[in-house]
Amino acid sequence: MQSLPMIERATTWADLPFVGIVLMVLCAAIICSYNMARNYHRELLRNFFRDKDRFAYADYSNSLLSSILLIVCTIIIYGFFFTIVNSHFTPAITQSDYWWVLLIMIGVVVVWVVYQWLLLKATGYCANIGTTMPILVRSLFVSFVISGLLLYPIVVGLVFASQALFTPLIYIGLCIVIISVLLFVARAIQLFLSGIDTACYLFLYLCTLEILPVLLLQKTTEMVVENVLN
Repeated sequence: MQSLPMIERATTWADLPFVGIVLMVLCAAIICSYNMARNYHRELLRNFFRDKDRFAYADYSNSLLSSILLIVCTIIIYGFFFTIVNSHFTPAITQSDYWWVLLIMIGVVVVWVVYQWLLLKATGYCANIGTTMPILVRSLFVSFVISGLLLYPIVVGLVFASQALFTPLIYIGLCIVIISVLLFVARAIQLFLSGIDTACYLFLYLCTLEILPVLLLQKTTEMVVENVLN
């Protein structure tokens, strides 16, 4: 009996121990955490482009735990994605360095998430818009988690993909990340844009408190990864 031809993988991630187990555990955790408060998450998705939250679901007993689990899963998915992208554009990364780079990328995503949450809370307090800012925080959560869920099959594909599919999957994943950021910016514009003055403030906010910190975080990440590899 003739054996099936072996598919040449684009990376060696599929050969690493526990990678398949981690991906399966992530899938199970996503399903379980969503089912813990599925109606709550449906209401969040419905309210994404509304000016005010209109919750018809009153039982939030498991919503906090479910949201935390989904955020943790999304952070790990983003960590996997950025690690694979980094290893693709930085051939110097060896198989033994993958786990270190993954931990660094997960740490970077955690820093970004905490920074965004603190920034929105501080902005709401300083600008005295405490009633509107929680809506934007929930919008950030929705866009972040949805993009992470969409990235999950991309990450699985990148781990087990052939050379022909690897590069298209990377750019599809990057498009998902960019679209999620644009959706969040559109949500901020919808909630706060009321004239030319607020448009200028929003532009300055995006440049000084969003774009510049991301560039600094990227540069810091590159330096840390380079020190780990050396």
